[in-house]
Amino acid sequence: MLVPYITFGKLIININLPKGCNTVCCFEALEELNPNPQTKRRIGIANPTKYYIELYNDKATNKTKPDDFIENSKLSFFHKGTLIL
Repeated sequence: MLVPYITFGKLIININLPKGCNTVCCFEALEELNPNPQTKRRIGIANPTKYYIELYNDKATNKTKPDDFIENSKLSFFHKGTLIL
C-alpha cells in the first residue's frame, strides 16, 4: 500500500490525502508570516485541500541556505486547512 507523504530533504511528513488525490504540489513560502530566521512557514495544495506546515531549525540564521535549513529542521506545525472550491 502506498503511503502519501511530503519530503523536505531528510524530513518526511506522512499525510492522509483526500480520496482520489495522490499528489501534493506547489508548496510556497509564507515569508511574511515567518517570525524569525529559525521558523519557516509553507502552504501546499492537495486538490481540493490546502495544507499548512511550519519547519523549525534552532541553529538557523538569516544567512542559512534553504537546503541547509530544511536538512536540519523539524516539523513544528501541521494543519489540514481549507477546501478549495
